[in-house]
Amino acid sequence: MRRNWLLILVVLVVVSLAEAMLASRQEGTTENSDVAKVVTDLDHQWLTAATKRDINALQRIFADGFTEVHAGGEVVDKAKQISQIAAATTKLDIHPEDIVVRYASPDVAVVMDKTVVKGTRQGKDITGTYRVLRVFVKQQGKWRAAGAGLTRIAAEQSSTQ
Repeated sequence: MRRNWLLILVVLVVVSLAEAMLASRQEGTTENSDVAKVVTDLDHQWLTAATKRDINALQRIFADGFTEVHAGGEVVDKAKQISQIAAATTKLDIHPEDIVVRYASPDVAVVMDKTVVKGTRQGKDITGTYRVLRVFVKQQGKWRAAGAGLTRIAAEQSSTQ
């Protein structure tokens, strides 16, 4: 329960900051649908790089201030996230589903999906289905991942009616 509150708090802070930043700028000419395509593609690049342990790609994709809240509540920065992915004790097979761009502007986008993960992090089994929120920002003309938050989805119960 504490993890869910932490994730909700992170989401609220990120969205509030994004809205404040946008309020101080004039609207650009970028269409939201173009932004959605760019960040969805970047999202796929991010997950592919994590699966393949492509450290150079992750360095390029993650913004310098990148922060992720893992499902267990651990908060990691860019360097720690990359070192965890690169570790020999990490094995990932990641499959996102139901990707939805929840908010898009010329400089900020929020993407949500359901991701099925099979694997280990630091030798611990992290296999499961997660709800993931990812935030992307445009910095110096390039889209980069600013952060993410994950929460495990409880096993779905099948009903017999």
